[in-house]
Amino acid sequence: MSDSQVSLVEVSIEYESDVIRLIMDWEPGYLIKKAIYVEDGREIVFEGLEELVNDSSIYSEKVLEAHMIWLLYNFNREMSLVKNEGMELCEKISIWIEALENQMSPSLLAVSYNPDRRDIVLDMLNTQINGLYEIVDYMNTTINKHCKRLSKYLKGIYRYKKNDRTRKKFYEIYAGWLSSELREKSLESYKDYGLKEVNRRLLRIASPMVKSKLLHINADPFEKVNLQAAVNLRICDDSTLYISIINSSINLLEYIRDNVSEMDELMSADIEKIYERLDDILDEMGRLVANVKSLYLNLEPL
Repeated sequence: MSDSQVSLVEVSIEYESDVIRLIMDWEPGYLIKKAIYVEDGREIVFEGLEELVNDSSIYSEKVLEAHMIWLLYNFNREMSLVKNEGMELCEKISIWIEALENQMSPSLLAVSYNPDRRDIVLDMLNTQINGLYEIVDYMNTTINKHCKRLSKYLKGIYRYKKNDRTRKKFYEIYAGWLSSELREKSLESYKDYGLKEVNRRLLRIASPMVKSKLLHINADPFEKVNLQAAVNLRICDDSTLYISIINSSINLLEYIRDNVSEMDELMSADIEKIYERLDDILDEMGRLVANVKSLYLNLEPL
């Protein structure tokens, strides 16, 4: 199968008593390549988005409307999953930090009374190293895919801003979408993790100019799309940085472990140096959690 075939997405959408079949190109953002409107067994075929936009029939209107709602529904659903996975990453790192804090002092204290018991520190270090490898694996298998999972829906929605007819149509659709049961269903898995309360406090204390901007973003769907695209771009750019930070912590832990394994005994000066290095790692990982959380908190529904 060719790459072009792999990138094609086919869906069937029920529209009242009729069916709309869409064949879309995933890479440019679910671009309609072919649309088939089925009414009482009769098929009305449109060869791509341009034909749909230039056609003034009721069928093209319904196809465009169905596609817009499909994009909104699937963005909200996918965004909810991505946000939860990002926050799960924060939880995994926080649990790792807590585990290191809980193990560090008892392990090093035990060795201070038994200088030849390097195995106590080595076991602690190996446990923490394995924990970080599991976090990196989670990032490679899940977090690094977040960017593409969201960007295609955002591209598809934003494309409708470029044409007068589709832009007007999207505004009409979005006005009804905000209070629809379908939107509510698309957000079954969504959690705001306290962001609504943060925004309410911000609105209360914001200057009139900032408040106007915040309200404007909430009112205009394309401004919302721009904001989510900016957050998504940060997710793209920062995920590699996050892995690099964790890998640096792994390297330092492995360096400490290798040094400890070569010592006959751990003296108080050695233990003090280990404390300092582990504290540096904890500080770095704590900052990482704060950065990841602040980024994923800004993923919001359309």
